[in-house]
Amino acid sequence: MASERDFYRTILIVEVLSEDFPYDYCGLNQLSYDASNEYSVSVDVQESKKVSPQLMAHLLEEQGSDPEFFRLNEHGEDISEVEESQFEREAQVERLWNWVSPELKSYSNLIEGLLDVLTTDQLINFVNDRVEHDEDED
Repeated sequence: MASERDFYRTILIVEVLSEDFPYDYCGLNQLSYDASNEYSVSVDVQESKKVSPQLMAHLLEEQGSDPEFFRLNEHGEDISEVEESQFEREAQVERLWNWVSPELKSYSNLIEGLLDVLTTDQLINFVNDRVEHDEDED
């Protein structure tokens, strides 16, 4: 079922007036700096309208973003708790990999194989136990 939340698309027209050469757009941060220092800049709202969740999912993909940005799936449906828990698990695994020392990355095949059967806490305990075991062998 499509999300019941409201989504909006706003299209802006940015006009930059410059001297000596055309403006070379390099991103919003640079434009903001340039607007307050070297260029005359105006911004007008061309269009602002409510869009369906399905269209929002499509627009996000067109921008190179992801529907998950607004917690939608590719069909404009709210991400379920099951899907959300999967995303959270992926985030926990990412944090785990950031925590793992370079020496432990040699166990990457083993760790990746255990991801499907262990919770993140169980995996962290396994890695800690493995480190203690290896230290005892040295």
